[in-house]
Amino acid sequence: MSMLSLSQQRHRLRRELSRRIGYTNGLHDIFRFGRVVSYLHKIAPASNVSLRAIIMEEEKVHGTKYADGVLEVAGALGLIDRVGTKLMPSDKGYALHAVQQIDNSNEMKKALLLNAVLEADGDATLNLLDILSGDASSEDVGHMLMERLLQILEWRTRWAKENVESRLARDIVLQEISESRERLESAVDVGRKQVRTWSSYREHPRLSAEKRVAMFYNHTVQPRRGWLRDLGCIEQRDNRQYHITESGHRLLASFKGAYCYSESVIVLPLSTDMMEQLGVAGSEEREGMFWRSIAQAFREPTSSARFSSTEYLSIVEAIYPYVKLHVFNEATIESIYNVISAQLAIEGRYIDKPVFEEQLSHVGRDHPDRIFGLRQRQGRSGYIAMRGYS
Repeated sequence: MSMLSLSQQRHRLRRELSRRIGYTNGLHDIFRFGRVVSYLHKIAPASNVSLRAIIMEEEKVHGTKYADGVLEVAGALGLIDRVGTKLMPSDKGYALHAVQQIDNSNEMKKALLLNAVLEADGDATLNLLDILSGDASSEDVGHMLMERLLQILEWRTRWAKENVESRLARDIVLQEISESRERLESAVDVGRKQVRTWSSYREHPRLSAEKRVAMFYNHTVQPRRGWLRDLGCIEQRDNRQYHITESGHRLLASFKGAYCYSESVIVLPLSTDMMEQLGVAGSEEREGMFWRSIAQAFREPTSSARFSSTEYLSIVEAIYPYVKLHVFNEATIESIYNVISAQLAIEGRYIDKPVFEEQLSHVGRDHPDRIFGLRQRQGRSGYIAMRGYS
């Protein structure tokens, strides 16, 4: 494990240690972020100001701060990237654009957005879903979720001390966890709210400390509950009662059955490559867990998918026009993988990333002329048909 490489991955490490999007505006309406990607795709590369103006007009958003919050959430969900001073769709953003062009039923869009939510906000969203599957009253949900999030951080602290052998790597992990705990504890501590009249521009300084804490609980629960409803995991019976659907039950069961349920809390594992960065043995079973779980949420039983080279190539050729990067006639492997995974998930099927890459390499060997046909040659070198493809 290289200290330099871990330092370069620190933002990603922070995100995986606490899969929770922080207190920000714009969390409401998960399908809005599909629309934001569409706005950006038409004008990319775009400045923050340009995209913000479109969001304010098209989404009827009042105030630049709230519009900036929408952009922050889109970035936190991994759907847009900042390249210098400009905004571009991310690999997952291109994939989301593609599924919105391919599937009129919106089921693929649900699958891809659920994947984005699990990767960026799985700690909060899955544990909220588990709480809602019980008998908690609406007044208790915020407190119960916060207790779980703090319990997850405590669990990860013990895990790091027991498993990360490198002292430098362990110190980085523990520091990130400590900072996450500090932010959470500060958000719900009335005493700290009384000392500090406000902690961010998103809070209302004129409200009492008690009301600002209550607002934090509400802001944490309400948008995610809306996400779970829109993604088909819960149904709303009235203003206070929510019922978990069969899809929601299957999603929970997939994570609880994958050794992610510890001390009555769902604790998501770090990615395999991040475990390698920390010098900890990973589990191949955990690789691709999110797409397998999403497939199970849509249908049961699930099955892994394999294609012949000809079938695979036809799928890639159909997807390719929608995931091409702006200006360049090339697409990332990650974008293509996410579109294929969304297609498979709504059928109750999945393909793990290593299998996907292996099969893709066979396509290149079996059909070099068709792969070449995806390219648009300009000058001597031309363009790589699929970035990351070998």
